[in-house]
Amino acid sequence: MALLVPCAFAVLHCEKLLETPPLAPKNDCREHACETFVPPARCSPQAGYCTSSESLSYFLLVRVPSGAPTAADSTFMVTSDELRGASSAGCPVGELCLQVPKLGRALGTYEVTPAMANTVGRNLGNPAGTTTLPAHTVFYPLRPGVAPTPLREPRPPLAIDFGFPNLPQMGTRISPAPVSTGLGPFGTPSLAWSVTLPPGFYWRVVMPDPPFHDAFPPREDLVKVDANVDKFELFTLTALDDPDGRRFTIGSANGALDLKGFTAVLQNSITQRAISPVVTLGSGTNQVKLSTTGVETLQDKPVELVVAPPPGREGIPSLIGQGPPTPSLTQTYPRFKLPVDAAGIVRGLGQPVQATVVIRSAFIDTDPPNVVLRYATTVRTDANGMFRTKLPPGRYDVAIFPENDSTFALWATSSASMAGVDAGTGVGSDGTPEGAWIVRDTPQAPKTFALAPKATLSGQAVLGDGTPLAEADVEAHAAAEPSSAPPGVPPPYSLPPFVRSMRTVQTRTDTEGGFALALDPGEYDIVVRPKDGTRFPWIVSTSRKMGNKDVTLQPLIVHAPIGLSRMLLADTSSGAVPVPEAWVRAFAVPPGKRIAVEIGRTFTGTDGKLELFLAVPRN
Repeated sequence: MALLVPCAFAVLHCEKLLETPPLAPKNDCREHACETFVPPARCSPQAGYCTSSESLSYFLLVRVPSGAPTAADSTFMVTSDELRGASSAGCPVGELCLQVPKLGRALGTYEVTPAMANTVGRNLGNPAGTTTLPAHTVFYPLRPGVAPTPLREPRPPLAIDFGFPNLPQMGTRISPAPVSTGLGPFGTPSLAWSVTLPPGFYWRVVMPDPPFHDAFPPREDLVKVDANVDKFELFTLTALDDPDGRRFTIGSANGALDLKGFTAVLQNSITQRAISPVVTLGSGTNQVKLSTTGVETLQDKPVELVVAPPPGREGIPSLIGQGPPTPSLTQTYPRFKLPVDAAGIVRGLGQPVQATVVIRSAFIDTDPPNVVLRYATTVRTDANGMFRTKLPPGRYDVAIFPENDSTFALWATSSASMAGVDAGTGVGSDGTPEGAWIVRDTPQAPKTFALAPKATLSGQAVLGDGTPLAEADVEAHAAAEPSSAPPGVPPPYSLPPFVRSMRTVQTRTDTEGGFALALDPGEYDIVVRPKDGTRFPWIVSTSRKMGNKDVTLQPLIVHAPIGLSRMLLADTSSGAVPVPEAWVRAFAVPPGKRIAVEIGRTFTGTDGKLELFLAVPRN
């Protein structure tokens, strides 16, 4: 911005332009003494800015744009160890370069022998040869440096934790299969899956399509994709983990509930992915076989038997078998009280509030007791703040999400403690916790849910010498790994209900580096993103707790960055060329945590260059 300043004596046309000093400070050795950083930094003579001597282990996700000459629309990962000193053919003198990897192609089929078709009792119309089943396939990437894990540990095939914009990826179908020993069912053309991926390890999940999903189990395997290689992997179902199939007797206590149309399945209790066929039940007592492959024994594994009602059966819960299912297990729907009309009124400061209401069972009354039933539903309030639904009597966790423009906070109860707020209970308008919703089998007046205004989180972002960090973007989002997360299985699987339901809020620092955010109760990661071009790193402060009272943070101090500069290149027939407009994001695991958080992002320029300024995320 420029100011017009008139000269003395009002001489015509004597104004001159003076540049207004920018509000946002810059990381420049000439402007800020590097020793004022915490911890002290050093000046990089060549770059001209202060840099940190701290070590940082991180990884990048690079989204290759659609117009790239190779690997277009793909995302690849690279670790900080792989980046150190990395270069490539065609890299200009004096530059460090990062090469877009050549992609590989994973293909395969799910095939069934005639003997296995007979074992599961399904006629596939090919008695003399194998049958290729139509199936859909998903590839979950494994983070570099993380060892593959067995069924009991769902990580690392959890792409969403690392911010993949386009993974996991589903394989497309091609016909006829390039390599196959059989036809499709009843002589139809065989189908294969095909997907193009960056090289690396993936967790592949293959699920037979309807109508074959009720007889043949899904299959999960670790697979490796190599660059410039078309790798065909033919999976043939030749045996089950239990040769006779795992047999279960499923019924209802005294036949009180008609199970016609219900489904039964074995699933991973952590990932909620099916590991057996999904079998539809009939009326009365059902004898079903739920076969698995590649799982071996179910003992000491996170596996549960789930019996679920068909869609549209309002108020009828699912039955969740407890403990590892054993062969010849009898699973009986217990007696539970019929669903009753349940209603609530959502108010804020005495006025009706329009909101979305999510209801999840914590405990449903059963006879005999201690049989786990699960029920969930979502409803909306009307203009008067009223909602109605049907629920089996029991205790329920509730989350109420006011409309986005509302000044009222999220209201939530949880049967387990909610991160940071002791919100094992909801937070009412008076700021005191409220218990879970008890639904009884006797008539009840509508329950009033009193919402409180959002509380304000205030703070200031400054440099080590106290200089305010003006014009920085500030964001508060649900903590990636709340302090309430139990040891063992990492989030999000291990968290109580609604712990990460808080809404993300953004603002910008003022001239004094100050900011204020109106937030729901919960536990947040606070991210401060200095203005582009200032060469300061993000401040990432994890696990900040908010209740229903205003909180003022201690100043958030900007640390000196660990600089990263690379040129992104892609191979073509005429040599390596720069790749502009690639989206690059950096992730690191905070000290004492297990889940990576984003610590920086940028786009490559027209010359293919990327520049990132990174710092260790702080608790």
